[in-house]
Amino acid sequence: MVWQKLLYLRQPYPDNYVDESFLDGLQRNLRVRIYSYEWLVLHSGSIVQQITAILIFTALFIHISLGWISAKLLLALANALTFIGYLSWMSYVCFRGSEYKPIGKQIAKSGVIFILVLLGLTPPLRHLTEDISSDTIYAMATICFVANLTLFDYSALPEAGVSSSDNLSLNAAFLAAILLASRLPSQSHVFALATLAVNWFALFPLLRRTIKHRLGFLPDITVTISLSLLVLFLFWPLSKLVATSILLAILTVTFLLPAFFVYLQQHKMEISGPWDEAVVSLNSVRRNPFRTS
Repeated sequence: MVWQKLLYLRQPYPDNYVDESFLDGLQRNLRVRIYSYEWLVLHSGSIVQQITAILIFTALFIHISLGWISAKLLLALANALTFIGYLSWMSYVCFRGSEYKPIGKQIAKSGVIFILVLLGLTPPLRHLTEDISSDTIYAMATICFVANLTLFDYSALPEAGVSSSDNLSLNAAFLAAILLASRLPSQSHVFALATLAVNWFALFPLLRRTIKHRLGFLPDITVTISLSLLVLFLFWPLSKLVATSILLAILTVTFLLPAFFVYLQQHKMEISGPWDEAVVSLNSVRRNPFRTS
């Protein structure tokens, strides 16, 4: 009698018998997606952009704290970048069609209302952390920026709604910005840095996602290189060692980590076969099992 993989059938074999044909149905890495090194390098730009965005904001905070940048200049820079980015985004919206225009108007309206509310909250924000030491503030801001970097939705499409992970990431960035702004000397400095945070962490990612998913990788690479050069330019006068470390970190994330991932996925071994648990088909469940036609 030929052995069969049937539990309910009595067979003249012991319970622990394993036939030579048992592994015929073995499949390796059936549902594993293999990534190429080029694909990983191109998509690592989203991570580099978020890292450099946080570092640029931190560098601007240090510059304004040292008095190298005035509050008026920072506020004018933030508004100019927002205006240019919004015009670029609306140009894309008009090109895509009229059904996208209400989204652009809603973003503009929400941004204006948020900035006006922020202007009214500037006085209490400045005195929010007077009784807390600066070391504690900087440590808390660092933790918030790490949370922003970890929870940021790097694969979200520009037309997709805001996910819960993105909400947490945005709230962490705002909290870090408020903590840092409370260390500034005047209300104008606080308002300028808070306005920059709104533009930089809430609106700028929308433009970056549109560039990546709608304009292609060449403009996205241009944005990545521009942000990398800007963060090096801002940190070089502060500390050449820190600027060099940032450059090495950018190169590591862009080139070394994808190479390490490609090396690791060669050793990926996910086996599957007829002994796996059955996967329930939702389509079959929705059908009426008592229906004859």
